[in-house]
Amino acid sequence: MINNKAKRVIEPGYFSISVGGKQPGFKEYLDPKFTQVLTGRIKLTGKEVPFAN
Repeated sequence: MINNKAKRVIEPGYFSISVGGKQPGFKEYLDPKFTQVLTGRIKLTGKEVPFAN
């Protein structure tokens, strides 16, 4: 994320993470019917941490 000081950081909070072979919500003619997408929600706690490149 970009904080109010225009710095890249990792902030605490709730985040949804999806893994699988396609983009969640993708519904087009190339949509593979056999690919499963798993989605979960995580909570990061603690202080804001600077993110280095």
